[in-house]
Parts: sequence; structure tokens; C-alpha cells
Amino acid sequence: MATRRQQSEVHSQHGAIETRHSRARSRRAAIGSAVLIAALAAAPAGAGTSGGAKAGPVPTARSVGGQPGNTPDARTQLLGASLAEWTQRFWIRAMSIPLNVNPVSDTTGIHCGISQEWPVWFLAASAGSALNLNCTIPGGRVILVPASSYLADYPCPKEFGFEPAPGQTLESFLSYWAAYVGIDGVTAKVTLDGKSVPLRRVNSGLFAFAGAADMVTADPCITGAPQLGVADGLYAFIDPPSRGKHTLLIQSTSPILGETQNTIVLNIQ
Repeated sequence: MATRRQQSEVHSQHGAIETRHSRARSRRAAIGSAVLIAALAAAPAGAGTSGGAKAGPVPTARSVGGQPGNTPDARTQLLGASLAEWTQRFWIRAMSIPLNVNPVSDTTGIHCGISQEWPVWFLAASAGSALNLNCTIPGGRVILVPASSYLADYPCPKEFGFEPAPGQTLESFLSYWAAYVGIDGVTAKVTLDGKSVPLRRVNSGLFAFAGAADMVTADPCITGAPQLGVADGLYAFIDPPSRGKHTLLIQSTSPILGETQNTIVLNIQ
């Protein structure tokens, strides 16, 4: 956990970081980018206290920082890995796919099957939008879909001033920002065929990933080489649906990511 002094120093960086946020936001608007590349916004002093997401009690970003998996469900096991590890894999896949075929910037669902190598099927749709997508999924696959999620990545260009405070760990710093964007003030709901699906708050902990080089168009902190990140969000983990068509509705409201109401028709083989 960051000290009071460290927290104050993080807050003092907000003016410098605003440049990064506004640039990222303008790029998101221009290309209809998805959850993983949705914009940061400049945080007021004192930001980081969770805003009551309706998936259950949400610890503050500061209580998560430096303690991977310190959200209630993060260490829960699923198919031989923790939920935190599955969210890491979700982001590793999402960031590795070139932007022009990236499933999370897809407006039809045609790219949803790219790089689906795990027994868990990763779904995502653009934040702040109202899309109708179709995705064909092999039978027997658990489905992971974020209702609201954000990856805070590092390093960033020096001019953004996006650096931990002196004495603050990188994990604590990135956890603060991942929760500030992905969790704070968010309300969210996911339904499958009209029935509510439980949402789980999962902090990924610090992990390594390599973003596709052209993802820098959407996220100016992408280097195209291995780098570090922390993701935080509200996720649905859905048991394998029966064969046939199902309707998945993702709804969320966020002070930063905006309103989302995406519908995904699942064609289960």
C-alpha cells in the first residue's frame, strides 16, 4: 500500500499525465477503440477511491496496489489457473493482435476467433458503444467477458510524466490507474439470454505482455516490445453454453469510458 506521501505525489502528477489522457481519448473517438484501449481521463486530487460498482464491495485502488490478487475473486481457480491469471491471458491476447484485425475494435464479430488458444474463450467489445456482434464459439468453452476493464501499461513516453512516485512500487502505481479507470464509479451488468450473470472484480497483478506495434495508434504507451501492466475490472466468467444461439448483453456506465450497451449473438457449435 502506498503511503500518504506517495499518494500525494501521485496526485501531483495528474496535470502532467493529462496530456496522455486527452491524446488517448481523441484516438479512441477516432477509431472506435475497445475496452483495452479506452481513454484515461485526468484525475482530480483524491481520485482512486472506488465508486460503488454494483458487482459487490470494491476495495479502493490503494488497497489493491502492491498485492496481486487482493480482490475477493482473484485467486479463485478455474481450469487450473487463477482468475487473475485468466485476466492476464485475456490482455496478453488482446494486446498482441494487430489493430486492424483486433477483435476488440471489431464492429461485426468477424475477428472474434483470432488467437483463441485456451480452454477459456475471450470476448470483448468496444467500450462506450452500442454494437451488435456475432461470434461463433466451439462447444464446451468457458467464456470470459469484461463488463468494464482497463490495462495500465508501462513504460510511457517521457513527456507524459507517467511514473511512480519516489518509493512507490510500479505495481502499486499501475494498480491505482487500472482501478481508477476500470472500476471507480462504474456500474455494470451482463445478461445471457435475459438472465443476469455474476460479475467478479479481478485485479490481475503485475504481468508482462507485448503489444502489436500498430497498437501505439490507440495506446501511446505501447512499445511493440515486452513491457509491464496491471489490469483491473469487472468480468463475467460464463459456464459453457449449450449448443445453438444465445444472446449476451453487456451494459456499463463509467465516468471515463462512457455508456456501453453491446449485444453479442453467440453461435455455439
